[in-house]
Amino acid sequence: MAGTSQDGIDLAGVLFYKDKAGKEWCWELVHAVTVPYSQEWSLRLKESISLPGAEVAKLHTDYGHLLGFVLRQFIIESGFVPDFVASHGATIFHQPERHFTFQLGCGETIVSYLEVPLICNFRARDVAFGGQGAPLVPAGERALFKEYSVFLNLGGIASIGVHHPTQFDIITWKGKIGEVLGWDISPCNLVLNYLAQKTGVLFDRDGELARSGKINSELLQALKDAPYYALFPPKTLGREWVEENVFPIVDRFNVRDGLHTFVVHLAQVIQNELEKFNIQNTKILVTGGGAFNIFLVEQLRAALAKLNIEVILPSKEIIAYKEAIIFAYLGLACLLRISNVWASVTGAKQNSIAGSIHLPNNSKISLLL
Repeated sequence: MAGTSQDGIDLAGVLFYKDKAGKEWCWELVHAVTVPYSQEWSLRLKESISLPGAEVAKLHTDYGHLLGFVLRQFIIESGFVPDFVASHGATIFHQPERHFTFQLGCGETIVSYLEVPLICNFRARDVAFGGQGAPLVPAGERALFKEYSVFLNLGGIASIGVHHPTQFDIITWKGKIGEVLGWDISPCNLVLNYLAQKTGVLFDRDGELARSGKINSELLQALKDAPYYALFPPKTLGREWVEENVFPIVDRFNVRDGLHTFVVHLAQVIQNELEKFNIQNTKILVTGGGAFNIFLVEQLRAALAKLNIEVILPSKEIIAYKEAIIFAYLGLACLLRISNVWASVTGAKQNSIAGSIHLPNNSKISLLL
């Protein structure tokens, strides 16, 4: 999993098996590691959205070589021998309103490093069906985390998944429905990391920089005025929208005050979004890098307490690797021909079995698992 925050590559070796009744999926995280990007790769990814077409194509291949090498090293060093690999890639363009999305990491290049099938390119088919191509994790949440109904991922973008919306008053593009839902709420670590890096650090560890600042009411109001917050699901955000609509606003203010104000804003936006759809009196499982930001979690808990929502932080491994675990499941579902992207989440005209399958030259694995 390479998230929108572009801070590194999460690798998770996951064992999937059925319960005794043969109905529900069970799983075990066997080994996991995060490989941070080099300074060169961080710069290349940040500059990717402004590259000409030929350079994007070259980067697509180069990044495929990077992912292939990192995957092969993970397999060698961990001793975890996979039956297949699922790769999300690094999203550099996501404009479903213009009917396209693009994740770096050429599948044919990646699989040249592997001896097992590779599944990638999970978003394009849903966009072709008229959907947002995101969020993709709700199908995995439903299969692997059945004990929870509401999920919040604090990644580059903050997104929500709701698994039993009939108990809430949720109105979407279909009107009131009882299916699994999910949508992007707000930028998150994309902005927090951007501001923190102005001080010479990669990220705001524990939110201490943000804690040291103070609220700027002018900035808070400017952030609240973004038209995106008035939209109803399905809705998603891309890095290019954040760079165009948020970075210029926060650039006008002191970094520490900007961090403090954005954290407060983020907690308020999440509270408002849940309140708007009458999501309250429940528990919410919070994962993603933002869950390690102590100041952010404090603000979030205080905001959601007003809705009687208990914030649940799982183990550090689940916080860090939940999305990688879920993308492993999405790859499994693709191979087993199980729908893994749902129209109720994305607004597409139908569910889809998403993922492009790339076979190695010497594959010993049958796709008829």
